[in-house]
Amino acid sequence: MGHHLETSAGTTSGRMTLRNPRNTALPIETRVAERIVTESGETRYEPADADFLVFPPQFIVPPRSAQTIQFRYLGPALQDRSRAYVLFVTEAPVINPELGVGIQMIYELGAAVYLYPPGATADLRFEGANPLPDGRVEVLVRNQGGRHAVLGVEGLLSVPGARGALASYGEAMTRDYGNPIIPPYSVRRFVVDPSPAPAVSPPGGL
Repeated sequence: MGHHLETSAGTTSGRMTLRNPRNTALPIETRVAERIVTESGETRYEPADADFLVFPPQFIVPPRSAQTIQFRYLGPALQDRSRAYVLFVTEAPVINPELGVGIQMIYELGAAVYLYPPGATADLRFEGANPLPDGRVEVLVRNQGGRHAVLGVEGLLSVPGARGALASYGEAMTRDYGNPIIPPYSVRRFVVDPSPAPAVSPPGGL
């Protein structure tokens, strides 16, 4: 689930629908966090509920039913770069005293929300590939644009200038590169293992 929204007058809104396939009611809580992606691809989430109005913030989805969630960006106007958020939808834990103490599994889903100023675009450039001592390859990609880039099905081979330099490393460059997000005005460092996975012997030595 993803929303790519161009801001207008500092306010952008959208909606998403949550369906409950269960035969029991589904209690839900929502929260918003800004997604920060580092050079190495690690992600951290910073609370950002103040940047959004989410309605309803808490609700119960009846069995075999659905609920529409509306959100509106209320944060600062975007000047030259996009911002990435995640709208989390979490099943609220319900305590039943009759069941005693136990472990309850709850579910959490996240919808990506990318907000970008009018006219902002991603502008990717291949910076180079460096073999590492352990056999892996370090690939550097720069985003010179003001909008988040998300690598598609071709992975690192889709970056302008990268296909020829990375072709000898095989399909790993299309599937094993990790976090596909490249923030605006930043450099991402991808570490890829191009060696084929070891063969696994079938059970019983067959």
